[in-house]
Amino acid sequence: MSEAQTYYDGLMTQGYTAEQAQEYTAQHYPGFAPATVAPVMAAPVMAQPMAQPMAQPMAQPMAQPMAQPMVAAPMVGTQAVVTGGSQPDTLVAYLLWFFLGFFGIHHLYIGRGVGIFILALITFQGLGIWWLIDALLIPGSIAKNNPVGQQVVMM
Repeated sequence: MSEAQTYYDGLMTQGYTAEQAQEYTAQHYPGFAPATVAPVMAAPVMAQPMAQPMAQPMAQPMAQPMAQPMVAAPMVGTQAVVTGGSQPDTLVAYLLWFFLGFFGIHHLYIGRGVGIFILALITFQGLGIWWLIDALLIPGSIAKNNPVGQQVVMM
């Protein structure tokens, strides 16, 4: 099999139409005419993922035809599994707030971020003012990070 035919077959397995594959192959191999129709693969073969989809065919001929890209089929009859996950618990957040609140440990548990934790640690929760305000904000922060309370995983 010639290099031009190999290149043409590779384009066909990538999903190009016969006309597109012949046009691109003719750009790199003038006077090319396909010998046969590219073989159809029975099952897709997993290949290395590409960083970006190809807008143009490769400039160099391929040594071997690449596998046909896998196309996502519509999901029929899927199952949803509801799991507990690792979302913060309100009781634990209040215990951390009460015992270690002046250091801002509850901010890390709730998931507010490291920045607010460092600010709370340096200022001792605004000398106690933010500590009292956090008592009212904890339920809302937990609801914001965990709106339903459960994690849904599609299978």
